[in-house]
Amino acid sequence: MRDAVYYMIEDGGGWNVKLDYFCVAYLDLLGQSARLDGVASLPLPVQKDSRLDEQLRLIFEPTLNFHDWFFKALDDVINPTGIGRSKERGGPTGDGPVRHPANRLKYQAFGDSVFLYVPIDFENPSLPDARLIRGLLLALGCAMAGMMSEGEFPRGGVDIHLASDIGYGVYGPAARRAYQLESQVAHYPRIVVGRGLCSYLRSTGAMFPNLSEFSRMVIGQDTDDLPILDYLGEAFHQEKLLDPVDVKKAYEQTRKLLDSFRHGDNTNLRTKYGRLAHYFESRISLWNSK
Repeated sequence: MRDAVYYMIEDGGGWNVKLDYFCVAYLDLLGQSARLDGVASLPLPVQKDSRLDEQLRLIFEPTLNFHDWFFKALDDVINPTGIGRSKERGGPTGDGPVRHPANRLKYQAFGDSVFLYVPIDFENPSLPDARLIRGLLLALGCAMAGMMSEGEFPRGGVDIHLASDIGYGVYGPAARRAYQLESQVAHYPRIVVGRGLCSYLRSTGAMFPNLSEFSRMVIGQDTDDLPILDYLGEAFHQEKLLDPVDVKKAYEQTRKLLDSFRHGDNTNLRTKYGRLAHYFESRISLWNSK
């Protein structure tokens, strides 16, 4: 990472915004809006009973687990020994970004959604930057499979563009792009990869031989030709970060949810989760092998 920023905006009032290239990932935990609305619609004062207890559990337990999976994945991928690991972290309250120990990767929580982001030198890729992007992608994939093994389904987008760390989070075109990929392009549980990151991985794969295989295999082409994070593909299998038992559970949870849609009238959800099941079925033999 170079010392100078890519661009700076200043005015006479003493403020400035430093922009640089950032790799930004945005993930959202699906299904929470309906759960929240179910409680938010209750008249006040809210009647405390066992039904409310269950509604609240279904709201808060998946969200807390969502963030726990990310912290575990970040530690496993980037700081596996736990050396220098800080016990301070952000959480669902969105108290601000958290700098993961010994690197520039940050985590920013907004209830049931999350930003992961890191500044990089896009024009002059470096090996440390490339390794950090590798770690970010591995952490995303581990969290994705882990949450689905518990019956919760995230959806996301990740890309590289200009942005700024404005002190309490990332803001700018890179964050917008990651959010758009999640909310407007992904459509069902998967992580869509933007053009900027695809270009960066091609460059680093050519420049750094020890990362060439990972860079080539970590992005897959989905059935609709969109580039996605191939978290069940060969790149993740070689890293041995995912437990095959969790992969099997995630597939079973996907089939269970798909079956529930087949008994209803929602053809849209049947189609979307049918695509997710197809993705698992195209990769599951890799995780069944010894």
